[in-house]
Amino acid sequence: MVRLIGLNKDVTLDVRSRFSINSSDLESNLLKLKSFLDEVIIISTCNRTEVYFSSQESNNDLLVKKIF
Repeated sequence: MVRLIGLNKDVTLDVRSRFSINSSDLESNLLKLKSFLDEVIIISTCNRTEVYFSSQESNNDLLVKKIF
């Protein structure tokens, strides 16, 4: 099952900046996530950050903690 964690422009700039992913760190972040996710895509722009992923893990709270 594909899942999504995302923040968009409706969230304050302060919060969005904490979750933004620097393009120079993108590859290393993807590799870290790939170690425990089956598939992962990160979209990070000035207005939003989205992490699309699939995993066999059913505990959503655990997944969110591991991702962030």
